[in-house]
Amino acid sequence: MSAFNRLKDILENGEVAHLDCYLENYESDNETNEGVIKHIQSENLNLLHALNQREVIHILDRVLGGGEFESVLRDIAKEYLGTHDFKNKTSDQNYAGKSADTLHNDIYLDISETFAGANMMKIINTAKYVPLRIDVKERQMLRLIEGALEVSEYTDRVDVICENKSRRIVNEVRQVCAILSGLAVSFDYENGQKLVHDRNFKDNEIFFQNMFEIARRYKMLNPEKMRDSYGKLLYLLMDTQKEEIQELLQFKCCIPILTVYDFLNSKGCLELLSDPLLYEATRNIEDNKDRNLLNKSLTRKRIAIKDILSRYSVESNQGNSSKGIGGPFSRFWVYARSNDSNIEENENYSGSGLISSSRGLFRNKNRELTDKKITKDELELCIYSLNDHNVFLYYNRDPINKMIQFLKDYFDPNCPSDINLSLIGSKGMSSRLNHDHYRQYFYVLQSLTMWREVMDNMMRLWCIAEDDLLDEKNRYRLGNTGQGIHRIQGAPRLYKAMCEIVSKVQSEVGSWVGSSVIHLGDRNVPNALMFIDKYLQVPKILSPIVLCLESIDEVINGNKYLKIFVENCFGGCEKLKKIILADFFKHGFDGGGADNFFDAGSCIDGRLTSAWNWCSRIESKAFFPIFLLCGFIGFDGKF
Repeated sequence: MSAFNRLKDILENGEVAHLDCYLENYESDNETNEGVIKHIQSENLNLLHALNQREVIHILDRVLGGGEFESVLRDIAKEYLGTHDFKNKTSDQNYAGKSADTLHNDIYLDISETFAGANMMKIINTAKYVPLRIDVKERQMLRLIEGALEVSEYTDRVDVICENKSRRIVNEVRQVCAILSGLAVSFDYENGQKLVHDRNFKDNEIFFQNMFEIARRYKMLNPEKMRDSYGKLLYLLMDTQKEEIQELLQFKCCIPILTVYDFLNSKGCLELLSDPLLYEATRNIEDNKDRNLLNKSLTRKRIAIKDILSRYSVESNQGNSSKGIGGPFSRFWVYARSNDSNIEENENYSGSGLISSSRGLFRNKNRELTDKKITKDELELCIYSLNDHNVFLYYNRDPINKMIQFLKDYFDPNCPSDINLSLIGSKGMSSRLNHDHYRQYFYVLQSLTMWREVMDNMMRLWCIAEDDLLDEKNRYRLGNTGQGIHRIQGAPRLYKAMCEIVSKVQSEVGSWVGSSVIHLGDRNVPNALMFIDKYLQVPKILSPIVLCLESIDEVINGNKYLKIFVENCFGGCEKLKKIILADFFKHGFDGGGADNFFDAGSCIDGRLTSAWNWCSRIESKAFFPIFLLCGFIGFDGKF
């Protein structure tokens, strides 16, 4: 009987005998299939599992063409898994006795050699600030909070200069909670109606706390999402942190963000952060035109993830899944959340099965973990969360690195050419600076370097910014900043972190050009939320410019008429690139962009204001048609 007929018979007749018969046949088929693989040695089979389908087909093609199987397998393994000493069985009798773990050690020898102690500590520190990915069930809760915030007009009603504001805040908080209750009812009526009948929101404290935490965590991992609703959420939470508001609501809405480090700590799995394979498992795979190199990188990453999952996790319990408030809504984070960032690493890693060697720290694979508490699904979330952070850096930090390289490749600070960066005599422009070519070169270099450091530490700065925003003792005041009514609030923690970054950049680039004043909590940058939002615009400014510069050769040289046009108007592709770069480095860093002299200039905040001002006038540039030909759609993405 075919599989389709067996399934149809089971579903229509519902007889257990048919099911038992099917299971017996299935098990016998599996046993027969397992017995087929008896001519491939275990070490060769392990290598075949490490390769993907395309690579296995390549091996089969060469073997059918007359190649010797083991020789072909070693050649393909060297090509896709890296250059390693895969010895011939006939020349090394010990090769046949290698275990899978030993073979993995051979494959990842170069990974371990590059995984120095500094990299390990960097991953550990990064994990303390990288939020954990939300899972499938939490996405259901995310839809609820997003829907509630989308229809809410919280800031429009609350941020009005008038009396008796507290009562209005309480009413708005209750309105949001009521909307959440209504959405919960639509999601699961039986459990959601409890939120409607119970007028005391105190009883649902955990529900709302975790709902808000999930939204904050999602935004940090996806900065391009929740553009409007995230600001409403934080301003709502800022108000609920007030003592008089908490007394009326009888609960706190804020709990710390769940990070990868906190989650692993709660599961007793911190030793994962010191595993050399974690670097490979979380590494971002960049686009590569060489198909072989791309396949090699993907294969190595796939094996690293598989190996980590097999050694650190247990099988997930599929029977725990359920629906509704009694299911995912009750599945809140009850793991230990560490608010102390000064945890001694030696205590966390003592007795964790780590051994020291000339290649750094290795995990002792002969030691069996006795307290495997983390499931594969949970461990995958941790790995993918760290990978998300690396992807974030790739798309947000790498454009800055490329602009720094463009600056160094096309301009020499000591030898200005006919196309230079001098701002002296810039008539009719918004320039408030008067730098010569030498000073402007280093002014641009240190500005880009500072932006790179900010993006490299964005997750940490974001966590610090939320700490300042949601501090119960850190009150705000409403004020007119010239761009409407804003909440003006100091950010002492964020200010200290930015001072450390500026100090690091100053020591790296040498002499400092311009002002090092950091605006935070004033009319220029009213609060920490505005700071985060402002610096998240840096890659939106630089990425289209980098894309244009990298596409010019392919676009222009692919059309003879465009090539003639560029030759006549700009003097060729290379000169066109230099003209674009010179214009941006001059007028995107000229201290302009504000409506008065005091709100612009060479301060830390003013450098970004000038860049935005340049973007607003891109249509007036002679090279703007080139941007359009290279796929430019705007500096704020596509909606």
